[in-house]
Amino acid sequence: MPLHVEVYINNTYLDGIHIGRTTNNSSDILPDSINTYTVVNSPLPPRSMDDWNNGIEFTHRYGDGALVCVRKAIEVLEESGNL
Repeated sequence: MPLHVEVYINNTYLDGIHIGRTTNNSSDILPDSINTYTVVNSPLPPRSMDDWNNGIEFTHRYGDGALVCVRKAIEVLEESGNL
């Protein structure tokens, strides 16, 4: 299930990122599993595989949680110049 982060000030939309796990095994959700994720910077969630394929990949330890995953996604977007 993708993770969608939208940033607003009051009712004004500023930006959004969308994160999806690209590995898909039953063992991928164990706390020590290191998974590959893709992040897309877009006002709308990706609707097709082409949209996801234009994202940037990074790795994340599943047990570190969603907020660490979001931080890593922002870091790779900043490093690539896509944020």
